[in-house]
Amino acid sequence: MSRFTLKKSAVAFVATCLLTITACDGIYPTPQDGALSFSIQDEDLAIGRIAGDLTISPSLDESDITEYNLYWGTDDCIKVDPEPIARIAATGGNVFHRFYPAANASQIRVGADKLLVFSGNDDAEMATCIDMEIVDAGASPLTIQSGSVLITDADQRPRSLGGQLAVIASSSEAMIDGYRLYWGVSETQKLPNAESFAGGIKNNGFIYSLGSNTNNTATIIPERVTHILSYTYLGTQENTIPRYLSIIESASPVSAPQNVTFTDTDPDGGQIAGNLAITPAADLSFLPPTHYDIFWGKTNQIRLSLIESIPADTVPLQYTFPVDTPVVPDARFLFVIPRNAGGLAASFRDFVVTISDIGLPILDAAAISFTDTDPNAGKLSGTVTIAAAPDETNITHYVLYWADAAGDRLYDLPIISLEANNRNNLTFRIPNNTIKPAFASKLAVYTKNSGGEKITGIAVSINDL
Repeated sequence: MSRFTLKKSAVAFVATCLLTITACDGIYPTPQDGALSFSIQDEDLAIGRIAGDLTISPSLDESDITEYNLYWGTDDCIKVDPEPIARIAATGGNVFHRFYPAANASQIRVGADKLLVFSGNDDAEMATCIDMEIVDAGASPLTIQSGSVLITDADQRPRSLGGQLAVIASSSEAMIDGYRLYWGVSETQKLPNAESFAGGIKNNGFIYSLGSNTNNTATIIPERVTHILSYTYLGTQENTIPRYLSIIESASPVSAPQNVTFTDTDPDGGQIAGNLAITPAADLSFLPPTHYDIFWGKTNQIRLSLIESIPADTVPLQYTFPVDTPVVPDARFLFVIPRNAGGLAASFRDFVVTISDIGLPILDAAAISFTDTDPNAGKLSGTVTIAAAPDETNITHYVLYWADAAGDRLYDLPIISLEANNRNNLTFRIPNNTIKPAFASKLAVYTKNSGGEKITGIAVSINDL
């Protein structure tokens, strides 16, 4: 089998998932299972336009599907234009749509950043979709990073920075126009809806003055900001992976907790209860915290909403989650962050614990295996084998997903959910010619019961030979 290679000047992107809803409408019932995946290689180098063949891998069950409807859209399956780009008849196999160069239908609609595929029939269309990000080959992002970002905060006031910020020159500075600086809420995520706060033409790097507290010109740090992000740019294009600098304020806490423990005591899935106990740093003599802020976390780097702020002199130093506390959507972690009048401590001083919901399965599947048998690059087929957990007392299903290199789910919707079978191995065959999703490096399986899915799963690498 040959390795998967992209055509020169082409950009490949794919999305996939299996969808299930229960509504019915019209003569035909609303489809129960959606398309498995879809992909396109953009071959049009004009900005704002795409061209190429879009391929859709069909639903595992097309008994109530007659067509796949393609739309311009954005997040949450929201259509930018109510009229579809195309209605593509189901055939029992992969189906195709051609975006022709320079055609009006190939112009990316204003406000659209995704392509959406809704499965449907003559009377109804699924309420949800599979989607994928539009990657415009004509506006392919730069991959050249800046050098390191350096700063020494000379300002003693809370939530402000003084002194000079230096961006070290990129090793490929001749290939860029300059540098832009953004506030960041993580190592890779910009502060939403915020423009660059500084930037300049390349000049063996870039220097920016943050001002001084002696003449009230110091730079104010916006709320939620934990990092400074540096991007290179060329014309209107900006690189996608920034260099980052954790903000260390002169006045913010410098001591992370020694330890944080939490054990769930709520038997219901999706809910937690119990004590979160904090052991403070042994040395609190320099810039001690006045509070510990507890947040939900989506990943061990991305925090969500604030749960509670606990005074640092609380005895015992803990927070009690009441019985039936609902876990917010997407939350898998708990953050504990020291805070004082200078603000929250820099992100690397966080203490993060994984939420272990006892209402969910405790055990993973024993193993998962997969061998690709499709000779075509960029396509997959073959049998996925899932070895049952050693004890299925609290397991009803095994849920299969496409996953990234870290084994985390690419999409919220699964490929398939398989019912547990008395500790017998389970198998699922990926159909011939199934499109391999972009960024999919693994297949992951999560155990599930009536309370929901286990927060973590196990994965196997996809080797598309």
